[in-house]
Amino acid sequence: MVNDISFTIAPGETFGLVGESGSGKSVTSRALLGLTGSNAHVAATRLTLAAAAADGVLDLRQLSARAWRGVRGARVGYVPQAALVGLDPLRPVGREIGDALRLHTKLSPVERRAEVSELLAAAGVPEPELRAVQRPYELSGGLRQRVLIAAAIALRPSLLIADEPTTALDASVQAGILNLLERLRQNGTAILLISHDLSVVSRLASRVAVMQHGAIVETGPTARVLDAPQHPYTRQLVAAVPTNRPRGTSLAPQSIAAAPAESPTPAPSPSPSPATAAAPGESAADAELSGPTPAEPPSPAATAAPGESAGPAEAVAPAASPTPAAAGSAAGAGSAAGAAVVLRAHGLSRWFGDRAAVDDVSFTLERGRTLGLVGESGSGKTTVARLVLALTAPDKGDVELLGQPWSALPERERRPNRRRIGAIYQDALSSFDPRLTVGQILSDAASGGRSSRTDVSALLHQVGLSADVAAQRPRFLSGGQQQRVAIARALAPAPTYSFATNPSRVSMSRFKHAFSTCWMPCSANSVSPTSSSPTTSAWRGT
Repeated sequence: MVNDISFTIAPGETFGLVGESGSGKSVTSRALLGLTGSNAHVAATRLTLAAAAADGVLDLRQLSARAWRGVRGARVGYVPQAALVGLDPLRPVGREIGDALRLHTKLSPVERRAEVSELLAAAGVPEPELRAVQRPYELSGGLRQRVLIAAAIALRPSLLIADEPTTALDASVQAGILNLLERLRQNGTAILLISHDLSVVSRLASRVAVMQHGAIVETGPTARVLDAPQHPYTRQLVAAVPTNRPRGTSLAPQSIAAAPAESPTPAPSPSPSPATAAAPGESAADAELSGPTPAEPPSPAATAAPGESAGPAEAVAPAASPTPAAAGSAAGAGSAAGAAVVLRAHGLSRWFGDRAAVDDVSFTLERGRTLGLVGESGSGKTTVARLVLALTAPDKGDVELLGQPWSALPERERRPNRRRIGAIYQDALSSFDPRLTVGQILSDAASGGRSSRTDVSALLHQVGLSADVAAQRPRFLSGGQQQRVAIARALAPAPTYSFATNPSRVSMSRFKHAFSTCWMPCSANSVSPTSSSPTTSAWRGT
């Protein structure tokens, strides 16, 4: 639910909208586009879009469904947050972009194909001609994100609404996308930039608004809001950014860290005001996060795997050691402490046609250790995860779990041990059964599909969500809350080994810190979480 939201965006201006998951940012963007759903009630005293000189100002409140189709895409571009489910799985991505050109321009088929390739190249997609004929499932999460950006800018809209446009992108590609958005702004495009990443907002936005519980609590010039915040909530967000902080120190005041998880109850509903919107089931209050604070900064672990990084190096730092692990030890070698090896991958390779997605990757993971796997989108991180989880068979190599064959076994022999592996998937929403509530999902994970009296509220509290969330279905939660439910599901069966793919990609810094600290008691219980996140800071020394 969103209440009493008012702002304007001028041509050639980027306006930032920030706040934690569940604060109402995505609901605001959908309300502006008429996409809140049939059960939502949207009221506004004024909701206008500057049109061409001949048309004057367009009153968006009066648009019919047909009229909206002429506005979306042509005059307002939209980059949705759910990049992994935002594309038609049955069609090549080039057709997805080309449809807008076919419906709104007079370009010939040949000209449309050329324009699609140019748009993909502008969005940072390598080999655009090849990617244009591929379907979404053949692309990595980061490539899908870039395809959506290309589709959003295809018709050069006067307003671009970008909801977490750089979430699934690595640093180098993110820089290219930010440069693209800046060029659009310089050419007169108005941009509404919704992001949890304050560094992205500070780079692009001239003004910023901070949302909490469905309302804007502070707004003003970006430099003033981020450098000298006035509202206590804004100060908390800025303080949580780990700038010049030793690794392992708390990123939030104790009063925040100790606060109980908040219930996703809607904000008060005053009389309708400018651009007031409400969506059913949307959480209006984000959870306050708790977790133990480490006594001293843990040590980083340097990792490298053949075919994925600079060379066949792999090392894992002892959890209690204050010094970084020495990179370059042979893959498969144990640590000096002699900890038990939980997972061993040897010579993993996977080909798709004549393209090597993974080439000769080897590593070991010991009990109570964390191994970070990093690289650009499309570098093979998620494919490695699928090989390790035995969801995809390797063309070469094998995986061992607790000293026993794993990837080579038939599934009926692997199934009893799957409860020993916790998995946090990159696309949280698609990994849930849409028919089940959050409580049913967590109970099912804890009991292995058998009915049980699982303490669901304790699992939710562990990831900063209130017990009320258990009765909701995941699709009614914000992206960040869905990700937290996925983490709780991975923790539910108390696994021996966990694999996390971009587990905090849609979360503010305060939750990223809480997520890293929530693994610490797991490490004491011999859990070995593994991340394929593009950022290593939350993982080293867990």
